[in-house]
Amino acid sequence: MPQLPPKPASSLGLLLVLAALPLPAAPWPEPTAACRPWTRWWWLGSAVRKEHLTRELETFRAAGIGGVEITAIYGVRGQEKRHIDYLSDRWLEMLRHTCDEAKRLGLEVDLPPGSGWRCGGAHVPKSESACFFGVREENKTLSLAFAQGRERVKRPGPGGAGLTIDIYDAAATQRYFSHFNQRLAGVLPSRSIRAQFHDSFEYGSDWSRQLADAFRRQHDYAVTDHLATLEKTRRRQPLGETERRVAYDYRRTLEEMYLANFMGTWNRLSHQAGMLTRNQGHGSPANVLD
Repeated sequence: MPQLPPKPASSLGLLLVLAALPLPAAPWPEPTAACRPWTRWWWLGSAVRKEHLTRELETFRAAGIGGVEITAIYGVRGQEKRHIDYLSDRWLEMLRHTCDEAKRLGLEVDLPPGSGWRCGGAHVPKSESACFFGVREENKTLSLAFAQGRERVKRPGPGGAGLTIDIYDAAATQRYFSHFNQRLAGVLPSRSIRAQFHDSFEYGSDWSRQLADAFRRQHDYAVTDHLATLEKTRRRQPLGETERRVAYDYRRTLEEMYLANFMGTWNRLSHQAGMLTRNQGHGSPANVLD
């Protein structure tokens, strides 16, 4: 009987052998700054010094922090002589040092476009400040009244106090952020700040000089024909079916004005200046956070 040739090795067996062999460990990629945890960095009264800023940044880097979000806020009592006014030449000198040192250490820097909460300051004129409406009754006739100049920046740092802007007004928003960006551009190299951070809504305004016209364009009727409903909405009183529809249209108009005139304008100007935008949507009209 002729002898059969030996069977070839099983390809399956070969694969099993290869699978059992240890593979060389792939090098773990070095995490970027965006992959590391970040921290908010409170500048209380902006009472900072260059040597302390360097020390803190080196401490952050050694702890694995990837970046900082600087928030200039009110100062500590008894330290007033060390306070530095927000956006002053001295303050910008401290910011420049911070950005230079952050770059040296591989850290990134974000910065809110204002001191305290929220966008505003001494340079905001009353005509561009937050607006509030009220309804007056005289001789059984209702009329609309609005007021500006009563809402101020909450908990500002030195040099940051003043009126908050009308966040439904594109022109007011444009002037505010143009001023902020120009102050930074005069001192900082391009892309020193990674992103501007708008830290929560926290505006109480419920009207704008442009709202009535925007409402008519969007809904094809006049909100000023429903002043009683507006007042009940402002007071959070129970509403009937038609009143609820008017209140919805009013709130929807505020939402769309906020998104287009504030968020859209801010985002465009920030990108033109080489910065990203970050927004905390909590508290805004129609709850943009959702």
